[in-house]
Amino acid sequence: MKSIINKETSYVFHMLSVSKCGYDNDYGRKYESYHPVRDLAKLKELEKFITVKGGEYSGALYYLLVCLPASMKNNEGALLYYKVVKDLFSYQGVEKNRLEALEDARIDWFQFFSESLNNYMSISGIIIKICDIMIRNYNVYSDVVWKESRVLLNNYSRDVNFSLNRLKISEKWHSFFRPTFLQDKFEVILCQGLENGPEAIDISQNQDVFGIDRSIEMQTAFISHEYGIYLLKRVLADTPAFTEMKYYKHTEGLAEFYNNKIYYGKLPFYMQKEACDFYTELANSMETTDAKKLFLAAIEKMDI
Repeated sequence: MKSIINKETSYVFHMLSVSKCGYDNDYGRKYESYHPVRDLAKLKELEKFITVKGGEYSGALYYLLVCLPASMKNNEGALLYYKVVKDLFSYQGVEKNRLEALEDARIDWFQFFSESLNNYMSISGIIIKICDIMIRNYNVYSDVVWKESRVLLNNYSRDVNFSLNRLKISEKWHSFFRPTFLQDKFEVILCQGLENGPEAIDISQNQDVFGIDRSIEMQTAFISHEYGIYLLKRVLADTPAFTEMKYYKHTEGLAEFYNNKIYYGKLPFYMQKEACDFYTELANSMETTDAKKLFLAAIEKMDI
Protein backbone atom coordinates (compact mmCIF):
# COMPACT_ATOMS: atom_id res chain seq x y z
CA MET A 1 0.00 0.00 0.00
CA LYS A 2 1.24 3.47 -0.84
CA SER A 3 0.00 6.95 -1.61
CA ILE A 4 0.22 8.41 -5.11
CA ILE A 5 -0.84 11.54 -6.93
CA ASN A 6 -2.80 11.64 -10.18
CA LYS A 7 -3.64 14.70 -12.25
CA GLU A 8 -6.93 13.24 -13.53
CA THR A 9 -8.22 12.55 -10.02
CA SER A 10 -7.06 15.95 -8.83
CA TYR A 11 -8.85 17.70 -11.67
CA VAL A 12 -12.24 16.14 -10.98
CA PHE A 13 -12.16 17.03 -7.29
CA HIS A 14 -10.67 20.44 -8.05
CA MET A 15 -13.79 21.28 -10.04
CA LEU A 16 -16.04 20.14 -7.21
CA SER A 17 -14.07 22.32 -4.81
CA VAL A 18 -14.02 25.52 -6.88
CA SER A 19 -17.76 25.18 -7.57
CA LYS A 20 -18.49 24.48 -3.88
CA CYS A 21 -20.14 21.18 -4.72
CA GLY A 22 -19.79 19.29 -1.46
CA TYR A 23 -16.74 21.35 -0.45
CA ASP A 24 -16.25 24.89 0.81
CA ASN A 25 -12.65 25.80 1.59
CA ASP A 26 -9.74 28.17 0.99
CA TYR A 27 -8.42 26.05 -1.87
CA GLY A 28 -11.66 26.47 -3.81
CA ARG A 29 -11.73 30.20 -3.17
CA LYS A 30 -8.10 30.54 -4.27
CA TYR A 31 -8.66 28.94 -7.68
CA GLU A 32 -12.29 29.75 -8.51
CA SER A 33 -11.25 32.82 -10.52
CA TYR A 34 -9.48 30.58 -13.04
CA HIS A 35 -12.85 29.32 -14.28
CA PRO A 36 -15.89 30.98 -15.91
CA VAL A 37 -18.42 32.08 -13.28
CA ARG A 38 -21.28 30.60 -15.32
CA ASP A 39 -19.64 27.16 -15.34
CA LEU A 40 -19.15 27.10 -11.59
CA ALA A 41 -22.69 28.36 -11.04
CA LYS A 42 -24.11 25.62 -13.25
CA LEU A 43 -22.19 22.88 -11.41
CA LYS A 44 -23.45 24.31 -8.12
CA GLU A 45 -26.99 24.25 -9.48
CA LEU A 46 -26.55 20.56 -10.32
CA GLU A 47 -24.76 19.76 -7.05
CA LYS A 48 -27.21 17.10 -5.88
CA PHE A 49 -26.31 14.91 -8.88
CA ILE A 50 -22.52 14.94 -8.36
CA THR A 51 -21.98 14.92 -4.61
CA VAL A 52 -21.94 12.24 -1.93
CA LYS A 53 -22.15 12.09 1.86
CA GLY A 54 -20.76 8.97 3.52
CA GLY A 55 -23.42 6.81 5.13
CA GLU A 56 -26.27 9.02 3.89
CA TYR A 57 -26.57 9.43 0.13
CA SER A 58 -24.81 9.29 -3.24
CA GLY A 59 -25.80 11.57 -6.12
CA ALA A 60 -27.38 9.91 -9.14
CA LEU A 61 -24.43 10.86 -11.38
CA TYR A 62 -21.64 10.58 -8.81
CA TYR A 63 -20.32 7.27 -10.09
CA LEU A 64 -20.71 8.15 -13.76
CA LEU A 65 -19.33 11.70 -13.69
CA VAL A 66 -17.05 11.76 -10.63
CA CYS A 67 -15.74 8.30 -9.72
CA LEU A 68 -15.11 6.91 -13.19
CA PRO A 69 -13.32 9.94 -14.67
CA ALA A 70 -11.35 10.38 -11.43
CA SER A 71 -10.09 6.80 -11.76
CA MET A 72 -8.41 7.52 -15.12
CA LYS A 73 -4.63 7.26 -15.08
CA ASN A 74 -3.48 8.12 -18.58
CA ASN A 75 -2.65 11.75 -19.29
CA GLU A 76 -5.86 13.56 -20.32
CA GLY A 77 -7.80 10.41 -19.43
CA ALA A 78 -10.51 12.36 -17.59
CA LEU A 79 -10.83 14.79 -20.50
CA LEU A 80 -11.23 11.94 -22.93
CA TYR A 81 -13.72 10.24 -20.64
CA TYR A 82 -16.01 13.28 -20.54
CA LYS A 83 -15.85 13.53 -24.34
CA VAL A 84 -16.87 9.88 -24.69
CA VAL A 85 -19.77 10.22 -22.27
CA LYS A 86 -20.95 13.40 -23.96
CA ASP A 87 -20.92 11.64 -27.33
CA LEU A 88 -22.86 8.68 -25.93
CA PHE A 89 -25.64 10.82 -24.55
CA SER A 90 -25.67 13.14 -27.56
CA TYR A 91 -26.31 10.19 -29.91
CA GLN A 92 -23.12 11.04 -31.79
CA GLY A 93 -21.51 7.65 -31.41
CA VAL A 94 -18.05 7.07 -30.01
CA GLU A 95 -14.85 6.89 -31.98
CA LYS A 96 -13.10 3.52 -31.57
CA ASN A 97 -9.77 5.09 -30.71
CA ARG A 98 -11.38 6.98 -27.83
CA LEU A 99 -12.70 3.83 -26.25
CA GLU A 100 -9.36 2.09 -26.69
CA ALA A 101 -7.66 4.97 -24.90
CA LEU A 102 -9.86 4.39 -21.87
CA GLU A 103 -8.63 0.88 -21.17
CA ASP A 104 -6.84 2.08 -18.06
CA ALA A 105 -10.20 2.37 -16.30
CA ARG A 106 -10.07 -1.39 -15.65
CA ILE A 107 -13.82 -1.82 -15.93
CA ASP A 108 -16.04 -3.29 -18.62
CA TRP A 109 -17.11 -0.12 -20.39
CA PHE A 110 -19.65 -1.61 -22.71
CA GLN A 111 -21.31 -3.63 -19.95
CA PHE A 112 -21.51 -0.60 -17.69
CA PHE A 113 -23.04 1.66 -20.30
CA SER A 114 -25.42 -0.95 -21.66
CA GLU A 115 -26.75 -1.50 -18.14
CA SER A 116 -26.87 2.20 -17.27
CA LEU A 117 -27.84 3.96 -20.48
CA ASN A 118 -31.59 3.56 -20.16
CA ASN A 119 -31.54 4.62 -16.52
CA TYR A 120 -29.71 7.83 -17.37
CA MET A 121 -31.59 8.86 -20.51
CA SER A 122 -34.10 10.92 -18.53
CA ILE A 123 -31.28 13.19 -17.34
CA SER A 124 -29.14 13.02 -20.46
CA GLY A 125 -29.32 16.81 -20.84
CA ILE A 126 -27.81 17.27 -17.39
CA ILE A 127 -25.07 14.75 -18.18
CA ILE A 128 -24.14 16.63 -21.36
CA LYS A 129 -24.04 20.00 -19.54
CA ILE A 130 -21.73 18.67 -16.85
CA CYS A 131 -19.47 17.00 -19.42
CA ASP A 132 -19.27 20.26 -21.40
CA ILE A 133 -18.13 22.13 -18.30
CA MET A 134 -15.55 19.51 -17.39
CA ILE A 135 -14.20 19.47 -20.96
CA ARG A 136 -14.06 23.25 -21.18
CA ASN A 137 -12.13 23.75 -17.93
CA TYR A 138 -9.60 20.93 -18.21
CA ASN A 139 -6.81 22.80 -19.97
CA VAL A 140 -6.55 25.70 -17.55
CA TYR A 141 -6.24 23.24 -14.69
CA SER A 142 -3.68 21.13 -16.54
CA ASP A 143 -1.59 24.10 -17.73
CA VAL A 144 -1.73 26.32 -14.65
CA VAL A 145 -3.10 24.80 -11.44
CA TRP A 146 -1.53 21.35 -11.69
CA LYS A 147 1.97 22.82 -11.95
CA GLU A 148 1.52 24.30 -8.48
CA SER A 149 -0.40 21.42 -6.94
CA ARG A 150 1.83 18.53 -7.93
CA VAL A 151 4.85 19.87 -6.03
CA LEU A 152 2.91 20.16 -2.78
CA LEU A 153 1.19 16.81 -3.35
CA ASN A 154 4.46 15.02 -4.13
CA ASN A 155 6.08 16.26 -0.93
CA TYR A 156 3.09 15.29 1.19
CA SER A 157 2.85 11.88 -0.49
CA ARG A 158 6.51 11.19 0.25
CA ASP A 159 5.97 11.88 3.97
CA VAL A 160 2.80 9.76 4.09
CA ASN A 161 4.54 6.80 2.48
CA PHE A 162 7.43 7.06 4.91
CA SER A 163 4.95 6.94 7.80
CA LEU A 164 2.96 4.02 6.38
CA ASN A 165 6.15 2.01 5.89
CA ARG A 166 7.63 2.92 9.27
CA LEU A 167 4.50 1.78 11.12
CA LYS A 168 4.11 -1.30 8.86
CA ILE A 169 0.39 -0.61 8.44
CA SER A 170 -0.19 -3.16 5.66
CA GLU A 171 1.62 -5.93 7.51
CA LYS A 172 -0.37 -5.31 10.71
CA TRP A 173 -3.69 -5.43 8.88
CA HIS A 174 -2.71 -8.60 7.08
CA SER A 175 -1.91 -10.23 10.42
CA PHE A 176 -5.62 -10.08 11.27
CA PHE A 177 -6.79 -11.84 8.12
CA ARG A 178 -3.84 -14.00 7.05
CA PRO A 179 -3.63 -16.32 5.16
CA THR A 180 -6.66 -14.91 3.28
CA PHE A 181 -4.86 -11.77 2.11
CA LEU A 182 -1.18 -11.90 1.37
CA GLN A 183 -1.02 -9.13 -1.22
CA ASP A 184 -2.99 -6.01 -2.03
CA LYS A 185 -3.29 -3.37 -4.73
CA PHE A 186 -4.84 -0.64 -2.61
CA GLU A 187 -4.02 2.89 -3.86
CA VAL A 188 -4.25 6.05 -1.80
CA ILE A 189 -4.73 9.02 -4.15
CA LEU A 190 -3.97 12.39 -2.58
CA CYS A 191 -5.75 15.57 -3.72
CA GLN A 192 -6.06 19.18 -2.69
CA GLY A 193 -9.36 20.93 -2.10
CA LEU A 194 -11.17 18.28 -0.05
CA GLU A 195 -11.26 20.14 3.23
CA ASN A 196 -14.75 20.47 4.79
CA GLY A 197 -16.21 17.76 2.60
CA PRO A 198 -16.27 14.01 1.98
CA GLU A 199 -12.99 12.11 1.85
CA ALA A 200 -11.82 8.51 1.72
CA ILE A 201 -13.90 8.15 -1.42
CA ASP A 202 -13.57 4.83 -3.19
CA ILE A 203 -13.60 5.79 -6.86
CA SER A 204 -12.92 2.18 -7.84
CA GLN A 205 -12.53 -1.15 -6.09
CA ASN A 206 -8.96 -0.37 -5.04
CA GLN A 207 -8.60 3.43 -5.29
CA ASP A 208 -9.45 5.77 -2.40
CA VAL A 209 -9.18 9.56 -2.52
CA PHE A 210 -7.88 11.57 0.46
CA GLY A 211 -7.24 15.25 1.09
CA ILE A 212 -3.98 16.62 2.49
CA ASP A 213 -5.26 18.94 5.21
CA ARG A 214 -4.33 16.87 8.27
CA SER A 215 -1.07 16.00 9.98
CA ILE A 216 0.92 13.02 8.73
CA GLU A 217 0.12 11.16 11.97
CA MET A 218 -3.62 11.70 11.57
CA GLN A 219 -3.49 10.95 7.85
CA THR A 220 -1.69 7.66 8.44
CA ALA A 221 -4.34 6.55 10.94
CA PHE A 222 -7.13 7.62 8.58
CA ILE A 223 -5.60 5.75 5.64
CA SER A 224 -5.13 2.71 7.86
CA HIS A 225 -8.84 2.78 8.73
CA GLU A 226 -9.87 2.94 5.08
CA TYR A 227 -7.47 0.16 4.19
CA GLY A 228 -9.28 -1.89 6.78
CA ILE A 229 -12.60 -1.13 5.08
CA TYR A 230 -11.06 -2.23 1.78
CA LEU A 231 -10.05 -5.58 3.30
CA LEU A 232 -13.32 -6.05 5.17
CA LYS A 233 -15.27 -5.75 1.93
CA ARG A 234 -13.56 -8.96 0.90
CA VAL A 235 -13.59 -10.67 4.30
CA LEU A 236 -17.33 -10.02 4.72
CA ALA A 237 -18.28 -10.59 1.09
CA ASP A 238 -20.81 -13.32 1.95
CA THR A 239 -22.53 -11.30 4.69
CA PRO A 240 -25.00 -8.34 4.52
CA ALA A 241 -22.12 -5.93 5.17
CA PHE A 242 -21.75 -3.07 2.66
CA THR A 243 -25.11 -3.90 1.05
CA GLU A 244 -27.26 -1.36 2.90
CA MET A 245 -26.69 1.98 4.60
CA LYS A 246 -28.10 0.57 7.86
CA TYR A 247 -24.88 -1.41 8.33
CA TYR A 248 -22.63 1.64 7.88
CA LYS A 249 -21.78 2.07 11.58
CA HIS A 250 -21.36 -1.68 12.01
CA THR A 251 -18.65 -1.91 9.33
CA GLU A 252 -17.01 1.41 10.22
CA GLY A 253 -16.92 0.42 13.86
CA LEU A 254 -15.39 -2.95 13.05
CA ALA A 255 -12.62 -1.31 11.02
CA GLU A 256 -12.01 1.09 13.89
CA PHE A 257 -11.84 -1.83 16.33
CA TYR A 258 -8.97 -3.38 14.35
CA ASN A 259 -7.30 -0.03 13.72
CA ASN A 260 -7.30 0.63 17.45
CA LYS A 261 -5.46 -2.66 17.92
CA ILE A 262 -2.87 -1.58 15.35
CA TYR A 263 -2.29 1.53 17.45
CA TYR A 264 -2.21 -0.49 20.69
CA GLY A 265 -5.32 1.21 22.07
CA LYS A 266 -4.00 4.71 21.37
CA LEU A 267 -5.67 5.54 18.06
CA PRO A 268 -5.10 9.27 17.29
CA PHE A 269 -8.83 9.83 16.61
CA TYR A 270 -12.11 7.96 16.63
CA MET A 271 -14.99 8.24 14.16
CA GLN A 272 -17.23 5.50 15.60
CA LYS A 273 -16.12 5.37 19.25
CA GLU A 274 -19.37 3.81 20.50
CA ALA A 275 -19.27 1.02 17.92
CA CYS A 276 -15.52 0.49 18.45
CA ASP A 277 -16.05 0.07 22.20
CA PHE A 278 -18.93 -2.32 21.54
CA TYR A 279 -16.73 -4.52 19.35
CA THR A 280 -14.00 -4.50 21.99
CA GLU A 281 -16.43 -5.81 24.60
CA LEU A 282 -17.91 -8.28 22.12
CA ALA A 283 -14.49 -9.67 21.16
CA ASN A 284 -13.62 -10.17 24.81
CA SER A 285 -16.90 -11.93 25.60
CA MET A 286 -16.74 -14.16 22.51
CA GLU A 287 -13.00 -14.69 22.87
CA THR A 288 -12.43 -14.10 19.16
CA THR A 289 -11.22 -11.42 16.76
CA ASP A 290 -12.68 -13.15 13.70
CA ALA A 291 -14.23 -10.39 11.59
CA LYS A 292 -17.14 -12.39 10.23
CA LYS A 293 -18.15 -13.74 13.64
CA LEU A 294 -17.94 -10.28 15.20
CA PHE A 295 -19.93 -8.58 12.45
CA LEU A 296 -22.72 -11.18 12.43
CA ALA A 297 -22.99 -10.99 16.20
CA ALA A 298 -22.98 -7.19 16.10
CA ILE A 299 -25.89 -6.87 13.68
CA GLU A 300 -27.91 -9.02 16.06
CA LYS A 301 -26.92 -7.21 19.25
CA MET A 302 -25.75 -3.69 18.46
CA ASP A 303 -28.43 -0.99 18.26
CA ILE A 304 -26.65 2.04 16.83
